[in-house]
Amino acid sequence: MSIAARTQMITAQEVIDICIAQKNFSKDKLKDSLIEAAEQEYIRPFLGEDLYAQIRTQYKAGTLTALNETLLVDYLKFALCYFVLHKALPFIMMDITTLGVMINNSEFATSGTDKQRADLTTEALNNANIFLNKTKLYLEDTAISPSYPLYLSGNNIQSEERIIGGVVLDIDDSTHRIDNEGNYHKHT
Repeated sequence: MSIAARTQMITAQEVIDICIAQKNFSKDKLKDSLIEAAEQEYIRPFLGEDLYAQIRTQYKAGTLTALNETLLVDYLKFALCYFVLHKALPFIMMDITTLGVMINNSEFATSGTDKQRADLTTEALNNANIFLNKTKLYLEDTAISPSYPLYLSGNNIQSEERIIGGVVLDIDDSTHRIDNEGNYHKHT
């Protein structure tokens, strides 16, 4: 069973079905450009160029292999839906008009506070990362990993850094000092 040819990994309707409880939500708020942006920003670096290119070529042609269809349908789709929601929420919560940026409101509802809107956006990103981690576990499972030779987890890791008092802490537990000229100096 193959997915028909499409231009993106997911559709706006899939985002609504997976992420949004209100089923009459207008898919017009989920532009194809936001779906593409989420795919490029989050899924492409996660998969790595080779596996991403393979899957993208296959889904655009409607020729996904059984393995890649499983990866897309059972794993990536859920992460991508929440990444799309994360990117779309600011545009859903507000409208850009000729008068400027307006907060959406109706006579039967009140608009969420800034904190509530920020919390919702953060939670969408958290959910996306939970599903992306589930995908990582699937790809790195010893029984499955030989089936995905184009996925090289070591090349797909994005360094997470924190800057605390001029010291950069990264995931390998080394520290970097930033001198007065802004140069990094690694200390282990």
